[in-house]
Amino acid sequence: MLGDDGEVLHLGRPERLFSTAQRKALAVRDGGCVINCGAPPGWCDAHHVTEYEAGGETNIDNGVLLCSTHHTWLHASEFTLTMVNGKPWLLAPPWLDPAQRWKSVGYTRATMAG
Repeated sequence: MLGDDGEVLHLGRPERLFSTAQRKALAVRDGGCVINCGAPPGWCDAHHVTEYEAGGETNIDNGVLLCSTHHTWLHASEFTLTMVNGKPWLLAPPWLDPAQRWKSVGYTRATMAG
């Protein structure tokens, strides 16, 4: 998949860090931190939903924007993040949600009404 200027948006495994073009695509899609804290894209990190160390690819389909606080929190917590049809979903640990219900997070701009 290519961006408007021909830049590659799906880098796969060779690259660990998200490119500037990918971060721009995530900014357009996510609008900021997907945990909905109000942090704008410029304050956010690009996070691998399936961790790079676990085989996750450096693609926008496997990336979300998280502010540094929520990025650190997610890595240190028992919460699980996944992507379903291009949208992030969060699962709380069983001790917080015994029913184990996935919750949609983020405000995907592409699906927001104008």
